[in-house]
Amino acid sequence: SAPAAPASIKPPGAGQRSEDVKYVRFRDVVDVQALEGFYGMAGFPWELLVCRSGDDNEYAAADSKAAKKIVLANAAAAELCLNARALKLRVVHAGVVAFSRTSDSAAGEVDYRLSQDGIDLLLPFLNKRKVTCSRSEFELLLNGGAHSFAAFSPAVAAALTAMSVGSVVFALEGVEEAPPAVVTWRGTFRRADLRRRGRGAAAAGDAD
Repeated sequence: SAPAAPASIKPPGAGQRSEDVKYVRFRDVVDVQALEGFYGMAGFPWELLVCRSGDDNEYAAADSKAAKKIVLANAAAAELCLNARALKLRVVHAGVVAFSRTSDSAAGEVDYRLSQDGIDLLLPFLNKRKVTCSRSEFELLLNGGAHSFAAFSPAVAAALTAMSVGSVVFALEGVEEAPPAVVTWRGTFRRADLRRRGRGAAAAGDAD
């Protein structure tokens, strides 16, 4: 008799189809009050944040109710994402990434860091974790790398020292409306520095 055909092996990337991914409102699966308190974001429209569900999504961590990237969408796009699976819609782009889940080693107070992609939309709601800096300090951050608090003015260094590990936004001083802003990561006390990595000074996911 002919030998049995070998079992099929899924090629890399094969598996769950995009139109089968379940989307949920971020606030329904994560305690956003912790984020609201940490970033001082009272009044933020949390209902506009959507993400892939971790319950039945093979791309999310097994122990997570939400995927890694959290998208800020308008009301209509958010509603479409929530109904995408029922409508057999393939979500390609629904909005901008506002938050990203940090790694287990980040040692921050909250599990989500700010995303550079969405900082212009988040900045008006931030009342904490925000520092105003000079042009020279802003340029220093744009050059990348890790920087000791000593590289900044006494006022900025004092503000950073008072903060715990996590995302920090630097906004350029002297600009009243929509100031340029860069997202950084305030590391641990062992290496008191700020890291800027990736395109557009995206915050690092791990603490130092």
